[in-house]
Amino acid sequence: MWNRLKWMLLALAALVATPLPAMAQEPAAAAASADEAMYYIVTRPDLRRCAFPMCGGYFVRAVNKPRTQCADGSWQAECHAAVLDTAPTRWSEGERAAFLLKFGQGHALVRGTLAAVRQEGLPWIVPTLTATEGWEGQVQRAGGGAVYRVQDNGIRCITHPCPSIEQQALNFVAKRAIAGVELDKAGASAQQTAEGVQALSAPGLLVAGRHRTVSGPGGVRDVLVATEFYLQRLAQLPATPRACGGKAGAAACGAGEFCDASLPNACAAGSVAGACRTVPDVCIALADPVCGCDGVTYGNDCERAAARVQLAHRGACEGAAPTAAPSKRR
Repeated sequence: MWNRLKWMLLALAALVATPLPAMAQEPAAAAASADEAMYYIVTRPDLRRCAFPMCGGYFVRAVNKPRTQCADGSWQAECHAAVLDTAPTRWSEGERAAFLLKFGQGHALVRGTLAAVRQEGLPWIVPTLTATEGWEGQVQRAGGGAVYRVQDNGIRCITHPCPSIEQQALNFVAKRAIAGVELDKAGASAQQTAEGVQALSAPGLLVAGRHRTVSGPGGVRDVLVATEFYLQRLAQLPATPRACGGKAGAAACGAGEFCDASLPNACAAGSVAGACRTVPDVCIALADPVCGCDGVTYGNDCERAAARVQLAHRGACEGAAPTAAPSKRR
């Protein structure tokens, strides 16, 4: 009750405050430094029915911690995050959607900051979890034990056990060396396990699990036995389009592609440089007409590309009606 009242008072204060300069986000208080970033996991979606930003989004907690500092400064077993901002990750919309599905189910972790943030165009401050990293669980079930970040430290031994893995409990500073990580006990597929082993070199791996002790000529060491492990979702930057056309005689396009001129209004040009573009198989029925070099008005640029026609200009051709935009076109 007190937390809800506090958010109502903060929202009221924002309504009467002097308008702030327009920007994507502006912290209501001093932003946390990079050193204060924490790892968070969803405890449950916020399904309450009340006005945003007091409701909606998620309840989250700091991994490995009994209490979490919330956006209003209080310490709770779980905190409200009305918005998950993933802009710093540079994910595409598809990558973001795939991650949010797992995150909302508690099968993914984020590293970032939880703070009260003023959103552009809104007259109130919003409890916002800003993610700089996202990690997806591979087994898709709650892992037992604490969660650690582990990475190959480069140490190689002629005996065993060898302290070749650096381990750090999430949201703690201390690090120590362990003798290994056993991912095959978690129940992931062989491919997922292989990807996890590869990630130990870079960028590292998050592992939920418990330790067992091993001994040998090299002494006594701990091994981390995984119940779940998390791979980092990295932004997949689009590949550089292959050049085509032009007077320099660039490479021709492959099957299922066509050479799309890099400039509009180039219909009468002799040899215009462009880039190879995949011929769309499916186009959304979106009304955003363009004029093709064949004099036909297409419902949108996807329809023009599906017809393998160069772009004359944006907007309808003079005196022509847009063609229908079918849901599927080959």
